[in-house]
Amino acid sequence: MKIIFNNLKKKAQASGAQAAALVGIILVLMIVYILLLPQGDREELLGESSSSGGGEISSEEAEDIVLLSENIGRVDYQKENEYELTIPSFKIFQTKNAKELKKFNPFIIQNGWFNKRTKTLSFNIDDLEIVDNVILSFNAKTRKGVLTIKLNDEVIFEDRVSSFNVGPIYLPKDLLKKENKLEFSVSGVGLAFWRTNEYNLENVRITADVTDISRQETRNSFFVEDWKYNNLEKVSLKFTPHCKQDEVGILNIEINRKNVFSGVPDCDMLNKIDIAPYVLNAGMNSIVFKTERGSYLVDLVKIILKLRKMSYPLYYFELNETEFSAVENGSKDVILSIEFVDDGEYKTLDLVVNGHKRRIDQKQASYERNINEWVEEGNNYVEIIPKTTLNIVNLEIKLKEKD
Repeated sequence: MKIIFNNLKKKAQASGAQAAALVGIILVLMIVYILLLPQGDREELLGESSSSGGGEISSEEAEDIVLLSENIGRVDYQKENEYELTIPSFKIFQTKNAKELKKFNPFIIQNGWFNKRTKTLSFNIDDLEIVDNVILSFNAKTRKGVLTIKLNDEVIFEDRVSSFNVGPIYLPKDLLKKENKLEFSVSGVGLAFWRTNEYNLENVRITADVTDISRQETRNSFFVEDWKYNNLEKVSLKFTPHCKQDEVGILNIEINRKNVFSGVPDCDMLNKIDIAPYVLNAGMNSIVFKTERGSYLVDLVKIILKLRKMSYPLYYFELNETEFSAVENGSKDVILSIEFVDDGEYKTLDLVVNGHKRRIDQKQASYERNINEWVEEGNNYVEIIPKTTLNIVNLEIKLKEKD
């Protein structure tokens, strides 16, 4: 019996030692696991507060509440509701002058039993629209038989010529092309085989009245800033044309290739034309005046831009009952701050909070103000009214612990 008891005692001691060893191993593994955890997770597991260092949250960061933060950017200043863009005076006119289009060498045409000779002449007209009264003229040194002249295969003259000086022959404009052909021929002699009908033509010329369009139109440009374009309400054009009413033709005006006027204006009087705002571009614009006849001296040319009232940046923020109570009891402050682009220019604006206005006029790139006395429980607003063009990096309102 004693032997059995001793054996059981030895077995119990062995089992206890093994259990202790197992617990020790588990403890070591747990310690290693905890050491390998990220610091935040380890602190959370062990219930520790954040240690000093990169993860520490200051009391100021914990208590400050951002009520509003806006990256505003550029804010333009609209001083007036109407702006005038002036274009220099100019003169436009259209003239017509007689011009020789082509001159040909003398030539002979014949028609007989034993010889026959015709002549084909070519000439070009580059721009039919500026050419009128196209005339064929020549002298007939020898003239026997009926002379036939064709323009582009159409007969335009068929008759006997009785004098050296031949009257002008008008070439119909509807038959003219860019490339033209004149054919000269003479009638036959019939049974009189011993005769030959013949024309000896010299000083053969093509002349026409050609319109000089080099001063027929003028082109100018004007610039519209983006902020003006974005707020356009109405556009008009004013000008005074000095001209003779019965000597001028239609005046065409185009802005950015869109026709805004086509007619005969009132000479020596101020003319006004309303223009649809969409005709203009933000940035560079072109304006063209062109006359179809006569001479104009165009003076006092102005583009009038009428702008709608510009809306300025308006932002809202909210204070709940608890936050507003903290402001009222003096434990917290509402701080408004503005960060400008540091360009060295004066920043002039009216700051409006819930109807309370304060003028800011400074060169510094930052501005800060306590606005406790201006805020209310619930919804609040802040408005920026520029007095110069501003570049605002950020507008921020914070609820901060009282210093």
